[in-house]
Amino acid sequence: MNRLKNFFFKNNFIKLKYGLNPIDKEAYFVNNRRNIQVFNGNPSYINILDALYSYNLVLDIKKDLNKIAASSFKHNSPAGASFSDNVFDSVYQARNCDSLSSFGDFISVNDKIDEETALYLKNQVSDGIIAPDYCTDALKILKEKKKGNYIVLKADFIDSYETDIQYRTLFGTELYQTRENVFIDENINHQYLDSIKLGFNTCKYTQSNTIVIVYENNAVGISAGQQNRVQSVEIAGNKLNNWIKKHNLEDKIDYNKLILVSDSFMPFKDNIDIAKKYNIKTIVSQEGSIRDKEVIDYAKELDMEFITFKDRLFLH
Repeated sequence: MNRLKNFFFKNNFIKLKYGLNPIDKEAYFVNNRRNIQVFNGNPSYINILDALYSYNLVLDIKKDLNKIAASSFKHNSPAGASFSDNVFDSVYQARNCDSLSSFGDFISVNDKIDEETALYLKNQVSDGIIAPDYCTDALKILKEKKKGNYIVLKADFIDSYETDIQYRTLFGTELYQTRENVFIDENINHQYLDSIKLGFNTCKYTQSNTIVIVYENNAVGISAGQQNRVQSVEIAGNKLNNWIKKHNLEDKIDYNKLILVSDSFMPFKDNIDIAKKYNIKTIVSQEGSIRDKEVIDYAKELDMEFITFKDRLFLH
């Protein structure tokens, strides 16, 4: 513990409000090459984790799709993610993919925050935001939110990472890994490729097991941290249905545009049955299960397209 404290105090550290819980008093973070400035508020340990995961998600969308994107994070996983041609629509849509889960969220955007977006957020229940820049009026509005306690972070980088070096010290044991940033296989061609890319990138920053259902430019059904994939598909499908009902899309939605992305392979046919129940037309999943052929053939029997990619996307 003393060695870690010495590390923090020798570097550009920032004292955090608290750790995972208010009882966890000792909490810090150190800015390194990818610098983050605290413009307002007193972030906690969870706020910083949400900021890091969410901001890297929207940077990856920028790299992969060249779109303005936003995400709404809770407990280190996205409640929603969206892209459009402007900041306001991206933020509004991301927070309305699953508005129930976005209550008290942490927001990330890969572009400059404008006054219109700040005025919208002024009256929303949200803990904080991270972006590469803010216009003067937007920053003033956000700094006044939550009686001056709204967390506003500015990231001094806009580049998507290639390899991340990650350390953890848990219960007296130290772990180390290099995490490679991967993107959907370049040989995949699809009329809804942008939706597939949105789902794939969202999976990378969602706690496993993960299922992400995308409709057009919105990740509307995100299931995080489930121990079995069948339940994960069910949760994502239920969130999809909630989104459809909330926006009165029962008679308007084009089910051919529904894309389901899994962060790992589909090991059994029961996953396909659940996906079919929610009218999923395209499944995108890692290849490598010993039952790949059985599962893929079964999906085709049910008139569902099945696309595979190489690299597993687990996050823990």
